[in-house]
Amino acid sequence: MTRATRQLLLIAAVVALVHGAVSVAQITSREQLQELCGSTSALSGYDFSQASAPGMDFKALELQDTKWHGADLRGCRFVGCNLQGANLGRASLRGAIIEDSSLADAMMTATDLSGALLRGVNLAGANMANCRFEGALFEDVRFSSNGGTHVPALTLALRKATGLPLSRAWVNGLSGDAFCFVYNIELPTYWPCRPYYQHPVLGAGRALGVAVELYYDLSPPDAYERLKDAMEQKLACMVPVRLVSPQILDTQQQGVWALVERIKQTGGGDAIDLMLLPLGAVHWNETEFKMNWAGPWQTLYPAGHPNSKGQYPLLTMASSDAPLNQAEQVVPILKLAGRIINDPRAYGPLVPGVRGLKQLAEDLHSAGSQQDQDRMRQLGLWSLRPRQCLAGARSEAYQFCLEAAVLCQEPNRSILSQIAAMYETETKMLQCAFPVLVPGKNQKVDAAEMGQRFIAASQIIEQVRATELRIATLIETLQ
Repeated sequence: MTRATRQLLLIAAVVALVHGAVSVAQITSREQLQELCGSTSALSGYDFSQASAPGMDFKALELQDTKWHGADLRGCRFVGCNLQGANLGRASLRGAIIEDSSLADAMMTATDLSGALLRGVNLAGANMANCRFEGALFEDVRFSSNGGTHVPALTLALRKATGLPLSRAWVNGLSGDAFCFVYNIELPTYWPCRPYYQHPVLGAGRALGVAVELYYDLSPPDAYERLKDAMEQKLACMVPVRLVSPQILDTQQQGVWALVERIKQTGGGDAIDLMLLPLGAVHWNETEFKMNWAGPWQTLYPAGHPNSKGQYPLLTMASSDAPLNQAEQVVPILKLAGRIINDPRAYGPLVPGVRGLKQLAEDLHSAGSQQDQDRMRQLGLWSLRPRQCLAGARSEAYQFCLEAAVLCQEPNRSILSQIAAMYETETKMLQCAFPVLVPGKNQKVDAAEMGQRFIAASQIIEQVRATELRIATLIETLQ
């Protein structure tokens, strides 16, 4: 291919992207892909199926809804990329590094992730069924928008119990995940990965009129028999488990919640099938299952609850013949949001809601104005996982309010539209406007500039806090 031909192809590709006709040309060679990525960062919707580009670096690119089916991406590095909704089915990502990127709602069936490292990646809603994970390492990945591993299993359980096609955003609203926030004044990197205000599964069950039971700290035989009895009664059953492949570093703290789909008797003992989104189906024998279920794991009670951890946690959910319709759930869910925002409680160093945001803003401003190096290093870590989880939670709140507005009549519809716009603004402030408080390994930032970044970060958090207060005021006007 001549240089002139390549330039014409790239021009056509960029014009197609601008006008939305992204299927004009398919980029498949490494050379074509490098030139295209060098010409624009906006590549959403483009078709890279069967591309061969091992070892390439992709940085800060908009790759939303792109197609990579069957592509050779061995050893590639994606840093700060948006791959939301991308199709990576049957692609080879062996040894790839994916950092600080979004794979939310991505299609990754039968993708080869052997030896890959995923760090700080959003996997909410992704489909990773039949992936290869040998030697893969997951660090600070998020299986849900707000970081908890229970939301995918809870969504499946509620759909099974109610027969309703509940969206992820709706379940985040029911559980309280969409509205949660807590700041640890002693450990800024702490994020509870579950609502601070209530038990997410018990709360969602109450909102839907579904009977939910929680069991924990039973002896191994009793716990397993309880599970088998619940399965025979056709209850939806959630359990937290440990995973070895892929190796998920934070499962030692919270486990990965799964929906038990079937227990089948075999000649060698029971076989247990679990659905563990986004990773897909898992099949264990009885010994493997009991070992990986043992814990102790979080029971999902809020932080500070005396029984927030236990061995062999089991949540069962009965089917409901007459669940509440979704329109009737809207106001109670938003009233819950208001209580979470203005939560007056605190457990030791844990400060929730707008009071936590106020304290965080003050701490960021103090560290920046004093140019306190030690304090800035400690507080800067909040801008990593906790900030990403907070932004993810508010994106679910935004989607929930959009869905709710459609179901409601005036004046609630207009109020919900206003609240949705505010949550969208919060999400953008946290995702796009927040300054970099933890420079890269090879980046040097002097104390004065870093101090200004911390002051700017404190102003954004204060804006988020003010927005939350306005949302709480609007919630009170819902009828």
